[in-house]
Amino acid sequence: MEIIEKIVDFEKYCKYCKHKNDPEYTEPCRFCLDTPVNNNSERPIYFEPTDEFKKKDKVQKERKRLESRSRLKRINTM
Repeated sequence: MEIIEKIVDFEKYCKYCKHKNDPEYTEPCRFCLDTPVNNNSERPIYFEPTDEFKKKDKVQKERKRLESRSRLKRINTM
């Protein structure tokens, strides 16, 4: 399997991280901000999702699953 380095999307993930109110110089924020690239993921290394993010992520995954399922149905009926 090929390892692809992706640029970490701090803007997307930091606002949903448990550590978002920590000062930037404390752990784990300092380590996350010092690592702008991650292997096969755009999530920060020490990202810990809040409950709000978990709900949002769950809804998005379910939506994708349903979309792919409906797409498969359309393909099979053709």
